[in-house]
Amino acid sequence: MSPLQFRNVDADPDDEVRTWPYEALVTAIDRGSVPDWRRVIAEIRRSPHGLVAQRIDRFLAYRPDDAVSTLFSLALERARAADPR
Repeated sequence: MSPLQFRNVDADPDDEVRTWPYEALVTAIDRGSVPDWRRVIAEIRRSPHGLVAQRIDRFLAYRPDDAVSTLFSLALERARAADPR
């Protein structure tokens, strides 16, 4: 069970990441911890051009630049380099 909590989102943190709505992904990045980020990054690796990766990419476009943003940007970049379309 994850200590991550979603508010006003029709999803549970224990659901598969690919089922989370945009707001849940934002919450996981902004208020989650390393175990939560690992789950999101695993989904990015599984589907580097999929909906979760696209949503993360969109969020990173306006999220303040910090270490967490860098982590997810690198995860997207590396996953897409390993699976170019």
